[in-house]
Amino acid sequence: MSNGPQQKIGFIGVGMMGHGICLNLIKAGLPLTVIAHRNRARIDDLLGRGAAEAKSLRELATGVDVVMICVNSADSVAELVREMLPAMSAGKMIIDVTTSKPETSEMLAAEAKAKGVTFIDAPVVGGPPQAAEGKLGTFVGGSEADLERAMPILQAYSADVAHFGPIGAGNKAKLLNNFLTIGLRQLVTQTFRAARRNGIDEALLYRLASKGAAGSRVLDQFVQGALAGDYTRNKFSIANCHKDVTYAAPLFADDPDGKAIQEVMQAAYGRLVAAGLGVRMSSEMLDPEVEAQVKRGA
Repeated sequence: MSNGPQQKIGFIGVGMMGHGICLNLIKAGLPLTVIAHRNRARIDDLLGRGAAEAKSLRELATGVDVVMICVNSADSVAELVREMLPAMSAGKMIIDVTTSKPETSEMLAAEAKAKGVTFIDAPVVGGPPQAAEGKLGTFVGGSEADLERAMPILQAYSADVAHFGPIGAGNKAKLLNNFLTIGLRQLVTQTFRAARRNGIDEALLYRLASKGAAGSRVLDQFVQGALAGDYTRNKFSIANCHKDVTYAAPLFADDPDGKAIQEVMQAAYGRLVAAGLGVRMSSEMLDPEVEAQVKRGA
């Protein structure tokens, strides 16, 4: 089987993030095979750049050395892995880029190991622009040897690759990162909704807040966009916020305050999802129309 930079890569999940990752895999000279995604334009773009296309998961799993998965939930990852494993021969590798449940990563790694297949969790931080620029950060869970094998692949689209420990540690670290940023999204939203209700000039508040400790990329994307009438600048969906803060719950179970904060955030995002707003970008929480829709559903 091939090794090093010429490992054949199969990629599942050519969405906004997956497309950018795939662009950089191609730029790095890694042979790439993709499989159909609901957005056909992204697949066709990659085919035009030299990627091949598999017609089935079995064809993908048998024809490559490393399968990468970038989908929207732990359940989807588990379904895909269990469908592919019977067709995968010993020595192959699965790299899961999805922000998933650590316990799911641990379970799937054990199932893969029984087949002689390696599984590592390697979720990423950064948005679609960073994916396209090859400037993502990658959180890795797995052995040192498996990381060494995967490193030429991960470095193709990452500015920083950090090894956090055994299987599942990458997702634990990523969920903690997302807990922080998802909390910031709620704090910015509630602060500027309150400013609107209380007659405080939002532009002035933002101008001064951004000069102090509150300054952040989340604050800039949410409020600069809102002031310009563009509520979609933060390219992370409300549904993903709800998913990730829910997945993070076990990490805060032993701290009463952390548990309380996690539960409040999960409920807040849950109300948005229940109102049919899960597909909206998280920065759209500042849109008065979104705020009104949630209140009508309360």
